[in-house]
Amino acid sequence: AQTTYLLYASDNNQNFKITQLDTDFYNVTTTVSELAGSTLEAPGIVKRNGVQVHTVICLPATDRV
Repeated sequence: AQTTYLLYASDNNQNFKITQLDTDFYNVTTTVSELAGSTLEAPGIVKRNGVQVHTVICLPATDRV
């Protein structure tokens, strides 16, 4: 069975979360990781040859809301 994750910014873009979805891809089953105060945007994840690569954009302090 495969595992599906949802990556997103929450709390007015102040926290970044990685959560696991159920088999229907409809509900979050668990929070895998949370980076508080991270102000990250545009998350992505790729797994190739057993290696996971996480990508995000971090805005400079002058561009943060």
